[in-house]
Amino acid sequence: MASCEVGPVSNVSPGMLSAEEQVHVARAADERIAAGFDADGHPGGPFSEKNPPPGKLFGGYAKGASGVTWLEAADALGVVSWNVLAHVHTHWNAAEHGGAPKSLESDAQRISRHARVVRRLHALRPAVALLQEVDATLMPQDWQGGPLPCGEHLDGYTPFRSYTPPWGHRRHAEGTAVLLRDDAWTRDRAVPTVRIDASAATGWKTAMVVHARSVSDPALGPVAFASVHLRYGAPSEQRALLTTALAARRDETVPMVLGGDFNASPTLLARERIDAPLLQAGLCRIPTPDDAPTRPCAGLGMRDGEVIDHIYVAGMTLAGPTQVGPLPRSERGPWETATAQGDGSDHAWVSAPLTVSR
Repeated sequence: MASCEVGPVSNVSPGMLSAEEQVHVARAADERIAAGFDADGHPGGPFSEKNPPPGKLFGGYAKGASGVTWLEAADALGVVSWNVLAHVHTHWNAAEHGGAPKSLESDAQRISRHARVVRRLHALRPAVALLQEVDATLMPQDWQGGPLPCGEHLDGYTPFRSYTPPWGHRRHAEGTAVLLRDDAWTRDRAVPTVRIDASAATGWKTAMVVHARSVSDPALGPVAFASVHLRYGAPSEQRALLTTALAARRDETVPMVLGGDFNASPTLLARERIDAPLLQAGLCRIPTPDDAPTRPCAGLGMRDGEVIDHIYVAGMTLAGPTQVGPLPRSERGPWETATAQGDGSDHAWVSAPLTVSR
């Protein structure tokens, strides 16, 4: 099993350096102090890993006289994972949207809520968005640009979707999606794009896996991006879906970012070994800020919640602090229009700035 280090690490091993190189390292230590670090690389001045110079991100420690490596903020790969609450699932939220028991939100409520979701994606402008509970009322299966049903635009993104067909009471397909921002990433056509369909083995949930190359640095090689939605309370099916998504990765040398709604807290993931396939494949969970829930807990009130939405990575470095979006703060949930606290879903988005490890 690979090590689970996702933060910036030093690439200097003093025992492997010549005398001349050790002089350079000593000089680098002095420069670290001037840049805001002590000689051991710990924060010791005005700048730190969590407080970089304006427009910069901490990129690690460089061998030689360059000291601290600061990245341009634009060089970071912004990834957002978000369950955007499918219209077809809002029968579970009847008490919040004010409809009859087991009823869906109204068309007007759906349009208003989806507009807030799209506006938030616009504001975040991630290079890659890993979405769950996307349905045809938000993003039709044939959408490739232009206005969405809610009237908002999400131009500049190419979508890849794995939807479950309509069945039973559901009038619309829904599932998972990966959105690549066109000026940042383009699909690698040398590697198959894999749509993992819903089945009994996966708990009737889907996943989407796309390999892409950096537009600004095509020589970087492909990165695998996966959006997953795991079934609640079904560890075997949860592990099966993750295993299937991992099998779509070209090979274990390819960096991978896998995000989604796991329907399980970090404690439950460990206890039930739900994320065992990810750990065995060398993926590590990106830490999120303490006490920042991504989903309200039923019966505990809107101010309480749990972390069930996660991002796992391999071959990537966390280039800055992870952020968790706001949850609704009223009993109306995502249908509260008098507050700006929520973003149109009953899940919070998780955003992580990443760089490909070299």
